[in-house]
Amino acid sequence: MGDEVTKKDLNSLQGYVNKQIKDIEGRIKKAEDNISVLQDVPTKQDEAISKLLMDITDNHQKQIWALRDEIAAMKKK
Repeated sequence: MGDEVTKKDLNSLQGYVNKQIKDIEGRIKKAEDNISVLQDVPTKQDEAISKLLMDITDNHQKQIWALRDEIAAMKKK
């Protein structure tokens, strides 16, 4: 009879397994949260780079227009 598994043993094992599953679910949730934070970082960097490139492009475009106007003025002389 010493080798028999009792209902109490099964309930205890079920409680242990449930606790382990809950712990794993918590770890997965935490890992998913960490991943979502990391996914936002490149997005913010991309936005900053995009804004910088737009500013540079706008500045170059203004310089091009200024040169175009100067060339047009020189042609009129």
